[in-house]
Amino acid sequence: MAVRVYLPAQLCRLYQIKPPLELKGARVRDLVDELDRRYPGMKDRLTEGRALRPYILVFVNQEPADLDSLLPSDVEVRFVAAVAGG
Repeated sequence: MAVRVYLPAQLCRLYQIKPPLELKGARVRDLVDELDRRYPGMKDRLTEGRALRPYILVFVNQEPADLDSLLPSDVEVRFVAAVAGG
């Protein structure tokens, strides 16, 4: 199943990626592994241990998700850098 993946603009610039990426995976975790295979170091930028980094959010078809979320067919996954301020 093809998954359209969008990454934060900062990562797209760093890795010279033009979204969307077309990846395959059954879970969000699989997409992170595939991203790291294609773009070494990507996993460390998105995850911390076995979870998403605190400032990274992920949405599957506009619904909040996590690394273990299942991916239906014809899906869009967006990794978003959370914005904080004071």
